Amino acid sequence: MTAETLVAVEVVKALASVSVPFVLVWAAHRLQRKQKSFEAVMGEKARHYAHISPLVNLIFSYRFRVGDFLDHAPETVLEAKRKADQEFWTFEYLWSDQFRLAYHLFMLDGFSVFGAEGTKARLRVDGTFYPVKPTTPGWEAFSGETVDRAVLGKLYAELKSAIARDLGFDAYTTRME
Repeated sequence: MTAETLVAVEVVKALASVSVPFVLVWAAHRLQRKQKSFEAVMGEKARHYAHISPLVNLIFSYRFRVGDFLDHAPETVLEAKRKADQEFWTFEYLWSDQFRLAYHLFMLDGFSVFGAEGTKARLRVDGTFYPVKPTTPGWEAFSGETVDRAVLGKLYAELKSAIARDLGFDAYTTRME
């Protein structure tokens, strides 16, 4: 090897040893930015899921006839749907396809919508099981349908599983499936 080649090899070695720390700092910076971005997105999702979840739970417990369902008026349940829908549609860009589908199926099972123009949605339940009757004049709150508790339970489990999956709780979702 010539002296020039030896010098060139030593220069390359020196540059390589000097550049490694810079590459590591750059890579760490990029990873940190991605991590912060991921945490911000997950925090935003968690905040919105925290808003929707109690509303959906109220709808579920009312239709499933568990918990404090005897204390709720049909107007309260319809208002829970409206608030959940507002949150859902306002932040639709955050939701996974699995959550969107589970949410739509849960709501379609729970409410008879798209009636005559100017009419409120009706709850898909048999009103004889509910002591608190609607107070809104002219509103037929109950569809008279029997709730298939097995289907409702499955739809609610799928909805919760989609939320858990979106928030990174994979152990919960595999246990549910």
